[in-house]
Amino acid sequence: MRESFAAEGHEGATGRLDLKIRLGAAATIAVEVKLGEAERADTGKGAGYCRSVKADQYILLVTEANDEDYCGFRPRRWVDVCLQLRLLARRFLNMSAHLKAGKVLAFAAAVEQNLLKFQPDIPHVGGELAAAPILPQITDPPHSSLQLS
Repeated sequence: MRESFAAEGHEGATGRLDLKIRLGAAATIAVEVKLGEAERADTGKGAGYCRSVKADQYILLVTEANDEDYCGFRPRRWVDVCLQLRLLARRFLNMSAHLKAGKVLAFAAAVEQNLLKFQPDIPHVGGELAAAPILPQITDPPHSSLQLS
């Protein structure tokens, strides 16, 4: 569900939580999405959200964070989300779910390029340009149980 109503946000005001994700009966996750650093974001309304929105986890999605808690929300970095999305795409490829993998990779790439400002590392090989992966954890994870077919 997107932009869920919250009876409390900032003190004395209602609010709108960015995402409320229900994973069946297993869990509910409340997510506040920020396009920058946690220290520069308006995180004060998080305490009100925690009081008024029932969830199993409260996550603050940010580019960087210095603390482990922001008014009840635990920070998660966009770069880590992108890494997990790329690993998920590998799983989809292993299951021959190519369209799902493509959609996941397109989203991860859009975040990496537009929000995180990643630039491709394109070395010259024999006088020609050759694309190189920017995240070696994806192409050669040291302890991954995932296998490319």
